[in-house]
Amino acid sequence: NPINPPTGCRFHPRCLQAAAVCAERVPTISDVQLHHHARCLVHEFSSGHPLATADQPALAA
Repeated sequence: NPINPPTGCRFHPRCLQAAAVCAERVPTISDVQLHHHARCLVHEFSSGHPLATADQPALAA
């Protein structure tokens, strides 16, 4: 609902990769690859999402 959006990530109610942390935290923009960005806790390193990694990988050229 655009008038009353959910807490945390606005897409977590309909996301197949959503975890509990997605209802609590708003993701920031992350560099996924060179010239590719995402706003998802999966791509935020050490975000607490079970699919996120602890260390940031090098960007592909």
